[in-house]
Amino acid sequence: MNNIKQILEQGISKFGVAISDCWDAEHEWYALKRGSAVIFARERMIPIDDSNDFRHMVEFKSPLFELPSTLPEAFYKEVLELNNFMCDGCAFNFSNNFLQIKFSINAAFVTPDFVFETMGNLLYWSDKYDDELMEKYKEFLAK
Repeated sequence: MNNIKQILEQGISKFGVAISDCWDAEHEWYALKRGSAVIFARERMIPIDDSNDFRHMVEFKSPLFELPSTLPEAFYKEVLELNNFMCDGCAFNFSNNFLQIKFSINAAFVTPDFVFETMGNLLYWSDKYDDELMEKYKEFLAK
């Protein structure tokens, strides 16, 4: 896991934030907050099935909101169709009853500029679709 932490920090610092304000040692990720959006960035070693090898990855994700069981099928269809508009590699996914936008890449291809651009894209999509989807499906998302 060579210098990925340093590369992440260089990219995140381009947002004008102190790295000490972003690093979460307990979860071993960086959390960048802008408005209602938060982006998590972390390095991951993912085991390869039937092997002793690992894939060295960098993961970026932005959780949007919890998914109640009452959401109609149309919501899931719309979210999957919206993936076609995010042509930068970001995509919606569902994890632990949360809707999130995620991007993963092999760590060998990550540069500070790439970190900055990817996190900026995730901030844009997260802010845009969080507001739009929550408004459209508010009757199902009300707590």
